[in-house]
Amino acid sequence: MKSSAAARDNKILDDLAVMQADIAHITEDFVTIKNDFVTIKEQSATLQEHVSQLKVGQARTSRIVSGMENRFLPKREELIGPFKNKKIME
Repeated sequence: MKSSAAARDNKILDDLAVMQADIAHITEDFVTIKNDFVTIKEQSATLQEHVSQLKVGQARTSRIVSGMENRFLPKREELIGPFKNKKIME
């Protein structure tokens, strides 16, 4: 009977050792996943900042282009004026 109980105890100890190893691997995987998540979150914040800067740049460019159109391009009336009495489509 003693050998049977000892064998059973050894099996239980072996199973516990396997479970402890599994828990250690799961914990390591969790830490890796958590670190990856933090990295992704930081990268996302950086990308959002870049997008904000691009939007500001786009708005500035639009204002500049709009100002240039007003300054350098003739007004619509000035372009149409000479053609008022002519047939455009002949």
